[in-house]
Amino acid sequence: MSKKVAITGINCAAPHYVNGLIHKIKKLTDKMIIAYPNSGEIYDAKAKIWVPPQCSKDNEFGSLALTWRDSGAKLIGGCC
Repeated sequence: MSKKVAITGINCAAPHYVNGLIHKIKKLTDKMIIAYPNSGEIYDAKAKIWVPPQCSKDNEFGSLALTWRDSGAKLIGGCC
């Protein structure tokens, strides 16, 4: 990793991938980790609509954020 990079993280990934990604990043660097996942919705291009998440619900985001914090994320937010 570049010494010019101070922080590394996850952006715009579905919430159910974030914890595993944090653990993978920790194996590669000791830099601060941030997590800015999306809501988990999937865009259906044929129907031209956003489909609700299958793996997580809005009310679960808080508990997921606690898990990400406990896994090593120092900054947690949401993309877009």
